[in-house]
Amino acid sequence: PRRLLCGAMSGVNLTAWAPKDTSVDVLVPPPLPFVACIVAAGSLRLLSRRLPILPDTLPRPATLAIRGAGAAAAGAGVWQSIAARDHCLARYTPVAHGHEVQELVTDGPFARTRNPMYLGMVCTIWGLGVLDNTWWAPLL
Repeated sequence: PRRLLCGAMSGVNLTAWAPKDTSVDVLVPPPLPFVACIVAAGSLRLLSRRLPILPDTLPRPATLAIRGAGAAAAGAGVWQSIAARDHCLARYTPVAHGHEVQELVTDGPFARTRNPMYLGMVCTIWGLGVLDNTWWAPLL
């Protein structure tokens, strides 16, 4: 998994070995709406009405603990997405749309959920919303 993560970060095409699948037509790859959601939530937080999750009357230690849990959820979401991607690539099953799947992956993170990468993205967005104390991220 370490080698795969480093390869992805260096810009190496990790799905070059997989045959193209012309029956799949994905206009927008899933990470783009994910990033757009985070950018939109941050913009709404800065430019519009405040929508706090936690009340202002909550004691500071409790606020810090809850926001820390949000940071942990966001970190766990990023980890889940990367671990699931690396798990697929270790079995030579492409993650990128438009490539033929080599085998159905049902172990590792995929034993718990059918779409662990999407689950990781949702956890990241919710965690960032709690960390920033705004409903904007979870609402989008």
